[in-house]
Amino acid sequence: DGRPAANSMVMALAGDPTVAVSSRSISSAVDGKFSLTNVAPGRYTLIARGGGPGTVGLGDRMVFIAAPGGAPPGAPPPPPPPPPPGGATLYAEQEIDVSGEDIAGLSLTLQPGMTVSGRVVFEGRSSTPPPDIRQARVFLTNANPNRVTMGVPGAQLNETGSFVIEGVPPGQYRFSSSLAPGGAPGGAPGWVLKSAIASGRDTLDTPLDIRAGTNLESVTLTYSDQISEISGTLSDSKGTPISDLSILVFTIDRTQWGSSSSRRLRPPIRPSSDGKFSVTGLPAGEYYVGAVTDLEPGDWQDPAFLEQLAAAAIKVTLGDGEKKVQDIKIAGG
Repeated sequence: DGRPAANSMVMALAGDPTVAVSSRSISSAVDGKFSLTNVAPGRYTLIARGGGPGTVGLGDRMVFIAAPGGAPPGAPPPPPPPPPPGGATLYAEQEIDVSGEDIAGLSLTLQPGMTVSGRVVFEGRSSTPPPDIRQARVFLTNANPNRVTMGVPGAQLNETGSFVIEGVPPGQYRFSSSLAPGGAPGGAPGWVLKSAIASGRDTLDTPLDIRAGTNLESVTLTYSDQISEISGTLSDSKGTPISDLSILVFTIDRTQWGSSSSRRLRPPIRPSSDGKFSVTGLPAGEYYVGAVTDLEPGDWQDPAFLEQLAAAAIKVTLGDGEKKVQDIKIAGG
């Protein structure tokens, strides 16, 4: 409406995702003016968030963004900055190039974020009762590991299981939810998030793309009490249990290799002392199951490493809610 947007957060995010970079953030003054100092040359995205009452109160600070290979040793990436009090209901974004000279006269116009709405349903086949829907919340989390966002407040479910998330800036997101008191993302005992259907596709496998000016309706998050499992025993050729190797379970879909957020790509696990292992909550599909030694951190997300492992791994087809036993015997042990 042309009025100064006081107490909004303004952040300059570096546009090069290939290196670990730092960016500036500050709260705008009562007249809407802002000034970011000591900005190194490069291409940036200016992001403004506002709409909540009170002062953001973050001051002028540094925000570190991790490179795709992870943050530098000893410098794990911090959690995303919180949304302004009252919810990140307004946003503005603009690309700029910094060449070593001051830039003045920039104008950012805040506009309403998008609305994402839908419902949560439960598919129950067992005697496990669904959780209290009044305790459930639905969240949108950032699906781009190379981009820091302001965060989007979660939405409470009403008595019919419906939810409305307001003030969503453009970007790529994934759905998550909490079915227990406390509001932390996660499931509930005996239930697993099976699918999150938006615009005809399952956004648990591919990120949800929120575009400016386009609200998203009729999202359906489905929970199931049919929890799948791949389990087995790792042993040598004589049948002696092995517990000092790592078990990897990963999808045969190579397009998802390298994604840290894919639910079809699991971190390595170690068998127990009797060689037994178990991986639960996998969606239906085809998987490779393999045992490896000398596993370096991050290998399980490296497509080249997974390609080598796939050649010697066992292929397992898992149905919806199926529990499958697949023993692994190491030859020559």
